Amino acid sequence: MLKVFFVLLYLMVAALQANENLIVKGNKPSYLSSVTTDFANVKAVSDAAFVPDLELGFIPQGIEKFKKDILITGYDKKYYKCTVYKINKENKVTKQQVISGCKHAGAISLMGEEKLVVSDTKNLFILDTKNFKTLQKIPLKGKVRGSFITNDGKFWFIGVYAKDVDKSFIYKFTDEQLQNSNYLDENIAIQRIPIPLRAQGADFDSFGNLWITTNRRNYGVLTKYNTNFQVVDTYKTVRGLEDIDIRGKYMWIVSESGSKPYSNWPQVFPAYFKINLEMLE
Repeated sequence: MLKVFFVLLYLMVAALQANENLIVKGNKPSYLSSVTTDFANVKAVSDAAFVPDLELGFIPQGIEKFKKDILITGYDKKYYKCTVYKINKENKVTKQQVISGCKHAGAISLMGEEKLVVSDTKNLFILDTKNFKTLQKIPLKGKVRGSFITNDGKFWFIGVYAKDVDKSFIYKFTDEQLQNSNYLDENIAIQRIPIPLRAQGADFDSFGNLWITTNRRNYGVLTKYNTNFQVVDTYKTVRGLEDIDIRGKYMWIVSESGSKPYSNWPQVFPAYFKINLEMLE
């Protein structure tokens, strides 16, 4: 009887979480029979679409809203080849470019209207927004690794994915350092901020609060910090969270769960989508 009770309880919770109106646009990859739509805070999700080239093994990592388009970065685990895509409102790829020398492309962040920064494990790549041509390559040394990157309009923050608390930090740099240094490391960073283990992506909201993505076995986590970098709240959502881009009350997110190498995870949702921050609970 106890087992039956917990099964019924699970079904009730799943029903409450389900978003019957959630539609994932685009073509579902043939290797997936379905995608997960009963994850926590799914009712806050909208504008979901499958990322491109999933059938070819593409693993999405970075996301950035650029004018009316979405920019997605990621890599191919077989060849460790990075690609940046521009996707329009109809979920059509209008431009794509392989980034030479890049192996991961963990995140993407705009540098004004004409440049964007792609973070790779050992390098930052500054590209132009028109043709995605590489304009500059900045080596990352020492303890700084480009797992993800973001900025608050004044400073740049490079985050390290780590399983050890002694390595899990975001390093803060000035815009001048980013554009004029021959390399970046922990010795020239102006601040080091502790972050959760296995952090995947980050961005600042309009109030100056930092948000960071992490993942557990059966769900993803959004952690909210205040302007003093103290944790004020956490929210569950779908597993596989990577980079994020916050615009007003909406957070754009990309998930790697359900990409070909990770198609057997408990939750599969290989899509980019936006979350209404005011609806999180």
